[in-house]
Amino acid sequence: RVSDVRGREGPGFISEKDQFARCHSYADAYSHKITDEGSDLDVSGGVMARPTFDRFLELVSEGHADGIIVAKLDRFARTNVGALAAIETIEQAGGTLISVSEQIDSSTPAGRFLRTILFAAAQWERERIGEQWFTARSSAVERGIHVTRHVPPGYVRSKRTKDPGTDRRLAPDPQHAGTIREVFEMAARGESNTAIAAYLTEHGVGHGHWQSYRVPRLLANRVYLGEARSGSGIANPAAHEALVDEATFLTAQRQRRGGLRVTENQTVSVLSGIVRCAGCSFAMKPQSASKTSPAVYRCTKRSVHGICPEPATVTKERIENYVIEQFLQEFPNLAIHSSPDEVDDAALAEAVAAEQAYRAQLENMELRGTIGDVDHDRLIATLHRQWRVKLTAVSDRPTLSPLPEGMSLEELVATLQDGKHNAELRELLGSGIEAVFVRTAASRRRDLPIADRVKIVWQGDMPLDIPRRGKRFEPRRVTW
Repeated sequence: RVSDVRGREGPGFISEKDQFARCHSYADAYSHKITDEGSDLDVSGGVMARPTFDRFLELVSEGHADGIIVAKLDRFARTNVGALAAIETIEQAGGTLISVSEQIDSSTPAGRFLRTILFAAAQWERERIGEQWFTARSSAVERGIHVTRHVPPGYVRSKRTKDPGTDRRLAPDPQHAGTIREVFEMAARGESNTAIAAYLTEHGVGHGHWQSYRVPRLLANRVYLGEARSGSGIANPAAHEALVDEATFLTAQRQRRGGLRVTENQTVSVLSGIVRCAGCSFAMKPQSASKTSPAVYRCTKRSVHGICPEPATVTKERIENYVIEQFLQEFPNLAIHSSPDEVDDAALAEAVAAEQAYRAQLENMELRGTIGDVDHDRLIATLHRQWRVKLTAVSDRPTLSPLPEGMSLEELVATLQDGKHNAELRELLGSGIEAVFVRTAASRRRDLPIADRVKIVWQGDMPLDIPRRGKRFEPRRVTW
């Protein structure tokens, strides 16, 4: 096990290669046979749930191995309680733990006694290091240092100096600070993450192409309010020059809704991101027609999250026509949503005050020590809910505007279809549809009703647990 691999060296650092060499030398000297080897890299000794460690424990428990050998006892663990529990599992299965450096063999009473003493020392060392790190972080944040290797877009970091007022402080980037300010203004006006990502890419902020899913994280970073933070309630609200004010920052956190826009992009499929495979809940991918087969939406079957047990495929024309038909029946008098031109100043002020109250108690470690962790967590949860409610009041409250004069919803849909404005049609459908699930066909007969395979979930009908970009999601079936 190596806690932190990146670039470390020196006599105090025991590399993965060195640890393997020590274990092999010991095994050769005492005629042990190593049947498997592995490592857990970039994992703290205080974490007992580790992939390789868990696998080796299972091998010993099932009788496939006689024990586990480590180069040094603190490579096994640095937490006394967790380590002893793991060793108990090994010994109950008749296994042995061997530590090369300390020459500990847990099969003897003396070895078990010494092992317990050394685990206690390892846990003390871990806690001491943790306290020193917490103190160092607190001191750095108090001096206004942004504790991270990465400099946020829109800022530059000054060099290390002996002057506490300038030592590694963030300062506005002359080239990109204005771009970041405009990004927050765009978000406050309700523009989409896609538009903001395109703007960032166009102005060369950061490296490479910006994806829309990165935008919310940038907008939520309080570094742009002038804050330096480092977790555990460590914060300095006036560490460096802010790029945005509190009101603009808060307004930019709103859930934004895109309006109907006319684009020249005709490659977007009408149900992209809306139609999903009922076998795994993931979005189905559009596939163009070929000489021998029609255009379809198809489950990708495999992803980094797992394998779909029942991948579905459906013809694009059939599913799109069916969904549009159901949409027109469900919303015969639908009005188009448009965003308000101005934000309610009173609601914004209440949201700002609610957030400040939440942040103040979030960082109040003195109060936490007085009322205890459980009550403090409940207080924080309550204040957070109150803040989100106030923020919702500020959020893009769409106003209902009528359809173009003399035009029905059916005529609007037909106009978008005829003009091949797929992106606009998709956005219109998405205003009323949360998701469309498609399951596999009961047979290969082509005359089966499409309605038997499709479930449309309308906006507000039911809470949906579906995959979100950047979050782990195990494939799961949707049944009806």
